[in-house]
Amino acid sequence: MLPNTSHTSSNLAIIPARAGSKGIHDKNLMQIGSRNLIEHAIFTAQNSTLITHIIVSSDHPIILEIARSNGVFFEIVRLTWLKMSLLLSRLYKMQFG
Repeated sequence: MLPNTSHTSSNLAIIPARAGSKGIHDKNLMQIGSRNLIEHAIFTAQNSTLITHIIVSSDHPIILEIARSNGVFFEIVRLTWLKMSLLLSRLYKMQFG
């Protein structure tokens, strides 16, 4: 049976971008070519034909500002994992039912 293509689906991309890293300090802000790592992640999500919504989660104000300047208008200041998972669950239900 072929999938029903008569409706459009919504697909959420969540880009987690912590400030701290055990291996490389501020790796999400490191330049790779003409963009930093977080910009690469946002650009890839924006150019995907499957993704309709993007959320950037970070505890770093510069990363959140980069998200805003690249057209991501919904960003989350990163909380503890338990609080984050509960928040994302509620946001997803609000947005997608």
